[in-house]
Amino acid sequence: MTDIPTIAIIGCGAISEYYYLPAIKRYHDIVEQLTLVDTDEHRLRTIATVFGTEKAITDYHSVLGEVDGVIVATPHSTHHRIAMDFLREGAHVLCEKPLATSASDAREMVLQAERSGVTLSVNNIYRLYPSFQRVKKLLSDQSFGKIHSITYLDGENFDWPTASGFYFDRKAAKGVLLDKGAHALDTICWWIGHKPTLVSCQTDSFGGPEAAALVKFQHECLEGEVRLSWLAKLQNHYRIECERGSISGGTTDWGRITVTSGGRRPMVMEVDLRNNPQSIMREKTVDNFLNVIRGKSEPLVPAKEVVDSIELIEQSYTIATRFDMPWCNNVERI
Repeated sequence: MTDIPTIAIIGCGAISEYYYLPAIKRYHDIVEQLTLVDTDEHRLRTIATVFGTEKAITDYHSVLGEVDGVIVATPHSTHHRIAMDFLREGAHVLCEKPLATSASDAREMVLQAERSGVTLSVNNIYRLYPSFQRVKKLLSDQSFGKIHSITYLDGENFDWPTASGFYFDRKAAKGVLLDKGAHALDTICWWIGHKPTLVSCQTDSFGGPEAAALVKFQHECLEGEVRLSWLAKLQNHYRIECERGSISGGTTDWGRITVTSGGRRPMVMEVDLRNNPQSIMREKTVDNFLNVIRGKSEPLVPAKEVVDSIELIEQSYTIATRFDMPWCNNVERI
């Protein structure tokens, strides 16, 4: 392989348009060999024109065995199938989150990457936030002692410019828990270094994708909960109570956290105040993937590290009950 890896992006939806392609566009030599793939031919041609890419096809099978690496940015339910096809052909794969919709699929993907001698990474971008990394270090160092509780809230009106609308596909029957939960529950597993024991899960689903979810969990002396919503803006905040203090911050604030210890007043720790964090994150993700293909770097988020959170999400769907919603009591009867 040359120092200019050949890349294909599978799926030309919003995440490719606003995240991956702007970062790749900085590399003119990569763009010249870039292949875009999408089943929507009109959108495919539009995106190819905007980003100056000549190679645009509707069937990814025609580039199997022809590229060094692929970015899988398709609907969640297709990640496993597409990634497996490329992994078998010896291509490095960067998969958009969630890695898969089931833990068994995720494990199969990880195993296939190992068999083929290539890498499989996933864009669980919250792990790259300097603020989240500082939290991870403080908890790993046990600077605040044992963790007693974690509360994590993340919600807003759904406004992602989805190109295919797959988020609301009734057949998929999975919503905010697989979407926002892929970040939130992975962050929890990463922070504490374990997959916690699931206690309960409640959603507002009547059989289709859920728009609100509450997951409760425990691990040793730790009790925690994650609240997610596509319907309204929540506090979008996390708080970790420990033996010797607390750590808190915004779920989308990558530059600072607030710590309290020894009975002192809360102190704001500024860890990174650079502008335009989304631009920096997407460039960091793409730069790392290119260097991984070149054999110069390890993946920022190896896929094997997120399997626990995928399993936790899967278990949550398995035991989920519906919220008490008196205003909907007669819906099913009607």
